[in-house]
Amino acid sequence: AVNEWQAPRPNERDLALFIASDDTSVSWSLSEQSANYGGMAYQEDRVEVGEIVAGIAVQTDDSALALAYVQHEIPTRFGSQEESYAGVVLTIKR
Repeated sequence: AVNEWQAPRPNERDLALFIASDDTSVSWSLSEQSANYGGMAYQEDRVEVGEIVAGIAVQTDDSALALAYVQHEIPTRFGSQEESYAGVVLTIKR
């Protein structure tokens, strides 16, 4: 079974592998202290960076740092062009 993802509690860190597509992501937590540890967890309605994104992330209760591989399709006048790249994303909650 895949459970809904739970945000880390205050002063807790979560290290996870993830894959995302179409505003939905599935992750597998590697942190024993995480509520998501030991199983798959999903999230919906997340920010979409590309058609397919996969990587590793460290998350606290107020921020996340991810290293990810991204595949992105760009529309052109003659169809579309696919590009792939690796990137680092830092997200801070307000």
